[in-house]
Order: sequence, then C-alpha cells, then structure tokens
Amino acid sequence: MNRSTYSRFVTVGLSGSRNEFRPDYVPSDNIQSEIDSALSANYDSISISLANERWKTHSLQGQRSPARIKLENTASGLFKAPSDHKDAEIEMEAELWRAGGGFQRDEVNIMRNDQAEHVIGFISDWLELDSQIEGVRYDSEIALRQELQYASYLGISNVILPPPRRGQEITTYARAVKDCLTSSAVSPYMSLSVRIPVCDIPPEDGNAAKGVSDYEDELSATWQMWNTIRMVCGPTQRVSVALDLTPALPASSGVLARWSAEHVQHLILPATTFIPNGKGYPVLPKLTQGFLRDLFKNRPNIILSKTQASLHNLGGELAYIQYVRHLEKTSPFNVARDAPDGLTVESFGRGYEDYLQAPLQPLMDNLASMTYEVFEKDPVKYRQYEQAVYRALLDQSPESTTIICVAGAGRGPIVSNCIRAVERSGRDARIYAIEKNPSAFVTLQGRKAREWPDFVHIKFGDMRTVQLPEPVDILVSELLGSFGDNELSPECLDGAMRLLKPEGISIPASYTAYLAPISASRLYNDPSGLLRETKGAETPYIVMLHAINTLSGTRKTSTPDAALKSKIVGRLNTPGRLC
Repeated sequence: MNRSTYSRFVTVGLSGSRNEFRPDYVPSDNIQSEIDSALSANYDSISISLANERWKTHSLQGQRSPARIKLENTASGLFKAPSDHKDAEIEMEAELWRAGGGFQRDEVNIMRNDQAEHVIGFISDWLELDSQIEGVRYDSEIALRQELQYASYLGISNVILPPPRRGQEITTYARAVKDCLTSSAVSPYMSLSVRIPVCDIPPEDGNAAKGVSDYEDELSATWQMWNTIRMVCGPTQRVSVALDLTPALPASSGVLARWSAEHVQHLILPATTFIPNGKGYPVLPKLTQGFLRDLFKNRPNIILSKTQASLHNLGGELAYIQYVRHLEKTSPFNVARDAPDGLTVESFGRGYEDYLQAPLQPLMDNLASMTYEVFEKDPVKYRQYEQAVYRALLDQSPESTTIICVAGAGRGPIVSNCIRAVERSGRDARIYAIEKNPSAFVTLQGRKAREWPDFVHIKFGDMRTVQLPEPVDILVSELLGSFGDNELSPECLDGAMRLLKPEGISIPASYTAYLAPISASRLYNDPSGLLRETKGAETPYIVMLHAINTLSGTRKTSTPDAALKSKIVGRLNTPGRLC
C-alpha cells in the first residue's frame, strides 16, 4: 500500500494523557519516545499542545491585572475595583507579559525542530478569541500570536486553533484568524486549521447563536460559522477545517454534504464515537462510516483520541486505528483508485483531483504527442466508437463499398477502430484519415506504412477545406470537448459536412451538455488565484471534480445535431457556420 496516497493517522499525545483530547504538560524529553511509540503503533504522527498548564497559569496571571479586572467589572455592572497593595507590581508584570517576553522553558511541550515533522500542534484551548470582553480578546490574541510564532520557529507546518465559543462573536474570531495570516510573526508556510464541531452544540449560556442565519436547519449552524471565517479570511489555502466528530452526526444528508465540499484537513475522531460490534470490538455507526468513506477521498489527517480509555471490551488501543485504516482502504474511491488494471477514472486521474486545467484548443493549436496519448488511455470511448462504426457498416448495402472518413485523426486510434469494425463486418470499405497537425501526420504516415491495410488513405489538411476524391457514407469525428462546444466541434463539423452524402451517417450524430450547480471551496481557494479575477471566474476550465457538493440535479442545456447541414455549405461547397 502506498501510504502517500492515503490519509495520515495521528494519535493524541502525551503518555498517560491520550484519554484526554488536549494533553497536559510532560517533560519535553519524552516527546521523542512518544513519537517513536506512535510510529511503531502504525500512526504517522502525534498531536500535542504547543504550550502547557504552566503557560496558561502565567498568561492568565498577566491577564488578571487590576486594571483589566476593573474593566471587566465595569462591563458586567460591578464597580468594585481591587485594592491590594501589590496592584502596581501585578500591573507591571501584566504589561511585561503583553510586551511579548517569550516562553519559559517549562511552559512548552516541544523544543526541538527535528521532531516537528511528526507533530501537529494544538493552540491552547483556553484562549477566548471571541470573548465579549475586549480586554480578554486582546490578551488572547497576544497569546495566540506568541504560540504561532513559536510554532513557526520550530518549523511546524500546521496548527489547530481552538473552536469558536460564541456564534454571535464569530466575526471577531474570524478577524483574529485573518490577522494571523498577515502577521510577520507567523511563517507564510504555516496553515491554520479551525476546530469546528460537525454539527451544532448548544452554547454555554443556553441561548441560540445569533451570529448565524436561520434560513437553514439549526444543525448547519457550525458550517455557517466556518463559512463566516472563510469569507472574512478570503480565498486562501492556509485556512482549513479540523472537523470534530465528537457530537453525534446529524441525520440530514445536506449538512454532511456541505462538509464534503470543504477543505477538511483533519478529522478528530474520539474513541467515544465508536460503538461495540457483536463481538465487542469498536466499530463506527453506519452513518459515520458512510461519512468517513466519502471524506477519505480527500485524504484528511485522522486524529484519534481517548484510545487508551478502555471504552470497549476487545481490541485494545490498536483496534481503533486498525479499524479505521481498513475502512479507508475499502472505501469505494480507494478501491477504484487502486484497481489492478489501472483503467478506472480514479486511477487514471490521480493527482488531477480539483486541479484547474485550461481547455485545449485543437483548432488553434497543434497538440503534443503526450496529449494524444492521454486521450488514447480511455478504452471505453474507443470501444464505443468501434461498435458504432460496426453497426453503421451493417446498415450499408453488402454489395457496395462503404466510404469512411475520420475527420481529425490525431495519432490514429479511431482509424484502427474503424479498421477492426470493417474486418468484423466483412464489408468492403475505404477509409480516409484527415489531419491538420503536421507532426501528428508523420505518425499517421508511419502507421500507414507499418500496420494499416491498403484501403486506408491519409490526407493532410483542415477538414473544413480539404478535398476528397469521393463523398463519404460515414463521417467519424472526435472533437467533443468537456462541455458543449468548447473545442469548436460544431464549427469544425459544419465545414466537414460537405464531405458527407445526403443520406450519410455522422458519428456521433448528436451530443447533449448538462449543467449542475456545485460548491467547491478547494477550487475557489486555488493557489493560482485564477478564479479570483473577473476574467478567470468567467473562463471555463477542465476539472476532475472531487471535493464538491452538488446543490441540485442536472439540467439539459443544448443538443447540437451533427447531421444538420448549412445551406451555405451545400450551395457553395465551402465552410459555413451554423447559428
């Protein structure tokens, strides 16, 4: 199994604390043993908090200065100010903390950058970036920047931020995240993942969140919080989701489909999510299984926690990772991608998922041999062409010689299909192969000399202007683009129709394009920035759609009929244009 094509599995460190989601402090000398232990247990890395309880105590002492307490009391309607004689000393200490004095050695869990490769860092979860008290927000942002600066120093490439606490203050949280992206203290190569519950959890005060719209089902409120963060931060690959599956999954398929289209970099999967099967081993509920199988195609990091809590009778700690790895390997996408014959779309398109590609323009440009080779790796299409030509030959008179024209022969795959169709049908035929690409025409000459029978004739030229010695019974073309006529199929075939007899057959005879609205955050966040400009957003691209959410059913757009002939073409015997 090629591990690089699968998800990375992460265990929550440290020793003795995997029963808790956020690990407490242990001496950093033990980090390497934790990493070694995780790797030997078939994990890829560990996740730990960058800072520990000592940092929390130090930070909160700095935040609880007399002046800050007075502001909080005033905001809450309490006008009592502390009168301790050490107020001035405490206030000075608080200001020194805010000035960014740095960590003490015993306040951090990791100190060596050679360990960063196997570490995903958690930012302290006591930070209140969305606090209703301005001073608390301010100090939380100071602490956040200090932790991110330290992570940048160590070379940690991704950290997970604490979840938003208050929906009504979500824009404040989002602003803090955006400020980190532009801060000089944070490495531009570091990405930030926001920990978000998969569905809504009632807020601490028991009131419904006011910062989200109510036109959707309430279970999608957490997605709307994430959407606010994304919109405030703008298109960027540096902000992603750490999706927390601790809450029970909602029954609404629409809510889960939304997450399938998001940039989910981590899946947080605690052992409490598992249920015992008939033998007592931990397994996931059916709904969770289906959701994970769908998300596995995006290769998120799977963060397993509480695996040492002995919540299930059999299997022990390793049962969880073994089960989820099996679930991933047997997911439909991975089964198709790893097909032994390599002929599946998932296998052939590996590496092109959600990748913007400019459409080909074969009329304007002469394609490279490698481009033709990519086309020719689609066996289904060429088998269908061969079958269509075979059936068309059977419709012709057995006593006559059928004239076949391949308009736009490329390197000749369809010519070979036509030859096999002729041999299968037992009919007499002549085949003309037309190609305007001078380099591809060299390949056609070689195939004609080496492997094709004498009834195959090759012609160099544009199908719209080239002359053939006789009209054709069957016109075969392969000009269909990915959508509609983006490769100018109607315009080219309009000029080639003059070669066809009035009762002739065009293969294909027609084609239909369909539209469907989707959401795809990874495409919108494409690092090239193509979609962020007006021209790019209005330009069609070729995409192997992957992490998407289809918002409604497909709709038919148009069905150009290749058999239609322009009166201008018929009258003047020159290329015309159908309107």
